[in-house]
Amino acid sequence: PTGRLFRYNWDSPSEIKPDDLVNFAAYNNLLELPTEPAGQKICDGASYIDNMAPAEQLEEAVLQYFSVDAQQLRQSQFYHPDRNTYTMLCGFGGGYGMQLMGGYTEKEMMYLQVGEGGVEEQPVYTGTLKIKQIDESNWKYVSYQKENWSYIGETLSVRK
Repeated sequence: PTGRLFRYNWDSPSEIKPDDLVNFAAYNNLLELPTEPAGQKICDGASYIDNMAPAEQLEEAVLQYFSVDAQQLRQSQFYHPDRNTYTMLCGFGGGYGMQLMGGYTEKEMMYLQVGEGGVEEQPVYTGTLKIKQIDESNWKYVSYQKENWSYIGETLSVRK
């Protein structure tokens, strides 16, 4: 995930703000909508040619990564019930990126230490993202716990 999903704690996807789930789909262009300039990623500053996405398609795409329901997503300010569409924001380029700093697995769970922002690629804050493996090629985000400390250059090891 990207953006605001890492700005606050959530113990389950039901606690994620609906706007942030829609923006997750937009930022990652989960629907593979055409962009301009062609071939440039939304996260690198591209724009959608048509920024309206059919509700069912966006909801299906988000449900691949998060255990939420359509009603939660439809609470988003970006949902338009009269047209049954979502507005897909763009212009996410610039700013801080996310970094994988370490991680480990326990049975079907993966725990990733991630960080965002900072100068010289040193994260301003970090947190633990919990992911559950569904099968060999599918997984879902389970929770995220932000840690209230600045990363100051220590190396985190990857537990096995």
